[in-house]
Amino acid sequence: MNKTSNNAAAHSLLLALGDGAPKDGGTLASAQARIRSWLRGQGLADGDIRVDEGSGRSRAERGKPRALVALLRRAWRGVSSQAFVDSLPIAGVDGTLLHRMRDGAASGQAWLKTGTLHDTRALAGYVRGRSGRIYAVTAIVTHPQAGRGTSALDALIEWVARHG
Repeated sequence: MNKTSNNAAAHSLLLALGDGAPKDGGTLASAQARIRSWLRGQGLADGDIRVDEGSGRSRAERGKPRALVALLRRAWRGVSSQAFVDSLPIAGVDGTLLHRMRDGAASGQAWLKTGTLHDTRALAGYVRGRSGRIYAVTAIVTHPQAGRGTSALDALIEWVARHG
């Protein structure tokens, strides 16, 4: 679901984490509570990351860049880290990044989840720098003309790949 940005699958996954029947509304509320509890267990404070409906399409979903990077760093050290990284689009290679960063230093060296709303563009994931070091990165543009910021986001990732 990460490579192709399958919003319906992401929402279904969130609902699967909840208790109760979906028709009762209990599943979403219990899934949100379970996610909040899990995020606290990861060392994040309430409000650092807010999951509303699971796919990122909700205006109520929020993530502070600092908190997202902390979560990415923790995930990198986790037991399922390779499966998670393998699920992310690869710059210039596949998924939602197939046609982005194809010819630069980041091509094949950045594993990033994209985020796109009318007034928001975001990237979060990992970049292998020229040194071989892996960097956790999060970059978010929020503006009525956020689409114009896509090239700046890509330039940041290219910079990390080239100079990191």
